[in-house]
Amino acid sequence: MGLLSAGTPLSWDDTKKVADHIRSHGITQFLHIWDRLKDKNGDELLWGDEIEYMVVVLDNETKNAKLSLRQTEIFTKLNSIVNNLSLETEDSIAMPTFHPEYGRYMLESTPGSPFTGSITDLLSVEKNMRYR
Repeated sequence: MGLLSAGTPLSWDDTKKVADHIRSHGITQFLHIWDRLKDKNGDELLWGDEIEYMVVVLDNETKNAKLSLRQTEIFTKLNSIVNNLSLETEDSIAMPTFHPEYGRYMLESTPGSPFTGSITDLLSVEKNMRYR
């Protein structure tokens, strides 16, 4: 989903009112970008993934799971761990990054650097996701 850094999302009713405008302008913007870049050659394809986490509290006795609103606390702790690991790890290993998500019960992780189209990168994606 990505980080909502400013503003608030529209309600569904408000979104429906402007959906045609958004759709039309989105298509126009895509076509302008496509027209500008369609003949560009030689750029390497870089790509990534994201894992979204829901923070829950499990009560084993009652078999209940409840959303936990501890995103900020967990995010701070994860960043501390990643910073400490990066001090102890060789520079060639890219540490994952963690981001707050829209809900206070959500976090997201992405690879520390983008993947390329190489076989080595393609074979490393699953391992990278497990690491995170």
